[in-house]
Amino acid sequence: MRFNLTEFLSSLDKQKIILIFIISAGLLYADFAYLMKSQFDGLKSKDPKIVKLKKDIETLNKDIANAKALLQMPGAAAKENVTFKKVISPDGVPSLLENITKLARKYGVSITQISSPKATEAPKSSKPEAVMPYLTVAISIEASCDYHALGGFISELNQLPAIITVSEMSIVPGGEDSVKQNVILELKTYVKK
Repeated sequence: MRFNLTEFLSSLDKQKIILIFIISAGLLYADFAYLMKSQFDGLKSKDPKIVKLKKDIETLNKDIANAKALLQMPGAAAKENVTFKKVISPDGVPSLLENITKLARKYGVSITQISSPKATEAPKSSKPEAVMPYLTVAISIEASCDYHALGGFISELNQLPAIITVSEMSIVPGGEDSVKQNVILELKTYVKK
């Protein structure tokens, strides 16, 4: 016995068919209005999270590619921009002063006087039991130069292997030469005890 839909529908009268259609439409509307609406709302609330997650995955993939590229670089090229600063020995102060003088000449900074008084104790640590293994050395430089030369000179001081900081700087007009300025630099470096 086979089921034939056309025979079944013809056997029903029109009122029953309309009733079945209305009930089906009502169930379909209720399904979309309540159940599917909550599901779509849930998907909409997840959409910004999905977009953010996709962006995070893209960023992660780029970072992984960059890390792989860095690992494939030769050792010298990877360390090219890395400079390690060091605390010099007390015997290295004259050599440091000589390097500073060479840098000054390179940038056209005319040093009139450079001096380094005796080393002093380094600043105390916040920990009372800690003993600082280095001394502070002040370097005083009196020079004459223009602003660009001074900027290049100070920038190049940072490239020296020793730890050097500019603690004070004074710039005064150079008198009759309006381009040149009289500069007093107070530098600090550290030496081992």
